[in-house]
Amino acid sequence: MWKHYNIKEGKHFNDAKDRAYCKYCNGGPIDADSSNGTSNFRRHTETCSARVSGDVGQMMMAKDGKLVRKFNRYEYKELVAQAIIKHGYTFTFAEHEGNRTIHIYLNENCVPISRNTARSHCIKIYKREKQRLKESLGLLTSRICVTSDLWTSCVGHGFLSLTAHYIDDNWRLHSKILNFVHLPPPHNASALHDKIHDLLKEWKIHKKVFTITLDNARANDNMQDLLRDTLNVHARLPCGGDFFHIRCGAHVLNLIVKEGLKLIDVGIIKVKELVKYVTGSEGRKLKF
Repeated sequence: MWKHYNIKEGKHFNDAKDRAYCKYCNGGPIDADSSNGTSNFRRHTETCSARVSGDVGQMMMAKDGKLVRKFNRYEYKELVAQAIIKHGYTFTFAEHEGNRTIHIYLNENCVPISRNTARSHCIKIYKREKQRLKESLGLLTSRICVTSDLWTSCVGHGFLSLTAHYIDDNWRLHSKILNFVHLPPPHNASALHDKIHDLLKEWKIHKKVFTITLDNARANDNMQDLLRDTLNVHARLPCGGDFFHIRCGAHVLNLIVKEGLKLIDVGIIKVKELVKYVTGSEGRKLKF
């Protein structure tokens, strides 16, 4: 952390304690006594607007007289982690030889990070953004509609998603995925109620819920009854919760289409078998 700060000796101050000032924004002073640790320095460095925006404090003079950006290891880790999150790369992406070669070529001062460092930085970004969203939801003056659904992975593990939909004070619509968590069996109404209620309390929005949208599974019907009663205890739902449960329109349409397809099921099977036969070899496709 010290490389990001200028130290001013204690002889300039009444208490004789050293002070530190940020090299980028000249922010401070921060008590530079080594016994206090570096937590304050780290917090400021990670949020310093001048450092993040690439102000002149981050620039250095090149041989041709032009200002160029200094290599900042924290920003480098941030960019690699953001690339992993944005494109769904594995953490080993940070250790791929071709990737590292490019980075070192672009800046000889670059020291590539390991997959463990990339993982820890991704988690740090997640926690940071989660805290920002939690604070934003805490300041929200409107009610929040939530949707929830269950998935089963290819290896049979159950997962539950919880998404918040709300309109902010500037009348902009937001949809934020709050949680995507493993949900072990049983997937009955009581277990679903306990999990969703715990998640709502974790985000501190259990007193701001307006509606919940679910598919037409029987367990969901029973679960929403339990959840409505629980939320009415904390903070009365609008109209006593009469409009709390919203059935998923997409799921209703899906059920209608499935019933309609049953009438032409024989024809659909024949078409599928025909396509499988034609695409079974390159020769058949060319002949077709």
